[in-house]
Amino acid sequence: MINGLKLSRSGFLKLGASAVAASSLGLTAPTTLAAQRSSDPDSEALDLLLEDDTAGVVDVWEEVFADAPYDDDIRESLVIALTIDILRSFDKGLLRRATKSYERLLEVAPTGDNYEYIEECLRRYVANKFTDNMENEYSFSASTDPDFESRYVNIPNIFTAQTNALALTEKQQGQFNYYYLGSLPNLSSFAFRSLMYPMSSNGYIVIIFGYKDEDNFYALTISYSYGSTSEWLLNEFRNGTWQGGISSGYVDFQEKTWHPVEIRVYGQTFELWVDYSQVTKEIVIGYETGYAGFGVGLPNYSNGTTFSTAFDDLSIYTIK
Repeated sequence: MINGLKLSRSGFLKLGASAVAASSLGLTAPTTLAAQRSSDPDSEALDLLLEDDTAGVVDVWEEVFADAPYDDDIRESLVIALTIDILRSFDKGLLRRATKSYERLLEVAPTGDNYEYIEECLRRYVANKFTDNMENEYSFSASTDPDFESRYVNIPNIFTAQTNALALTEKQQGQFNYYYLGSLPNLSSFAFRSLMYPMSSNGYIVIIFGYKDEDNFYALTISYSYGSTSEWLLNEFRNGTWQGGISSGYVDFQEKTWHPVEIRVYGQTFELWVDYSQVTKEIVIGYETGYAGFGVGLPNYSNGTTFSTAFDDLSIYTIK
């Protein structure tokens, strides 16, 4: 299972699912994956997958499938490759690519358990307004303040190969720091999505939206409590004061694991999606448009500790 999507089979599909799970499900054994390679297409596709070249993986299995369209295992391998390519295209802001791969997926396999989320995104996303794969180190300024740090780091990506990501570290208990995307216009209906990698479980991740100024905005936080349990909280910061919370709940959000996280805001409706599954849908009465952003924080009881999270593949879509 890859972040809530059912992907399984023998051969490359098993390798592909394991490669994704190496980060998304907490497994960290790329050497084991290499030892499992059993055929040239498997090996070539896995090499490309570990480099996050999902389009290249599709090309490999398209070529194999063209020679053996009657082979169900090969067909399933192509289905897996197309599915992963679609999901990573969403992450990277490549809406046209995702659409093309899904059209091909329907030709190869008209129905499947994984299609609901894909169709939901293609139905709702209108246009990509912003994408940052964190490869350009000037996008977000580095910081080494006494209470907060941010830097670009090279770490294993969702497929265990290396990627450049923006790591934020909060060092002061009872505080959080964030970036907001002030260059973007206030969008009334949008999806904000990013891959997030919490490096420990003693702090919280925050997504800012409806940002007017430092005293007026909405925030979605994902924090840890009682060990591995994670809690999400939707709240409003108005005139410099938290308003007591709009809604909250629990979500599986393991540390040292890449998670695709997305919020969707349209009208006065808020949605939270984690690992390609909808977590909640809420009404935010009185919501007004503003900027969006992201950050990290430490609770009041975390004296003497720090909390870091890496962010990668940040995309913002207009939605309908």
